[in-house]
Amino acid sequence: MRKFFLFILFLLCGSLLYSQQIVRIGVLDYSRVISTLSTDTRALQEIDRLVRNYEEGLNNIRRDISSLEERRLHFLSQGDDINALRMEEQISRRREYMNEYTRVRLQQIEDRRRRIMVSPEFLAQILREIEFIAESEGYSMVFNSQDPNLIWWSHTVDITDLVIRRLRPRN
Repeated sequence: MRKFFLFILFLLCGSLLYSQQIVRIGVLDYSRVISTLSTDTRALQEIDRLVRNYEEGLNNIRRDISSLEERRLHFLSQGDDINALRMEEQISRRREYMNEYTRVRLQQIEDRRRRIMVSPEFLAQILREIEFIAESEGYSMVFNSQDPNLIWWSHTVDITDLVIRRLRPRN
């Protein structure tokens, strides 16, 4: 009789443990999702174009400065200090222009990049796919892998590639 009660008690405890819901947690590298998917958009091509234009302009300014420096050296070798000084002034103005050009153009590029990465449509689309995968795969929570409070996780709970695969055909 005692064995029967122990057996029943064991079954009850086992069924209680079995009936508890196990929380399943997923991890997502959000920045990788954004950077991977952004490479497929027209907006990123626009950023590439802006970067190429910036680099072309910067190379032209550097060539101008180099040419002015060569002229300055030529005037110095000829003993023409007045023209060498004029060239030095032009070089100085061109370098100031180059610094301002760099500051403005890099700010434009960064602003455009920031607008792409946080467009509401883009972020909403990513969130919908994260929700879909989390619900269909049975995850109760999904954490960003860049979260400083996340110390360790198994790569078996990383859903980054699943999200990227689901979003890629749409872009």
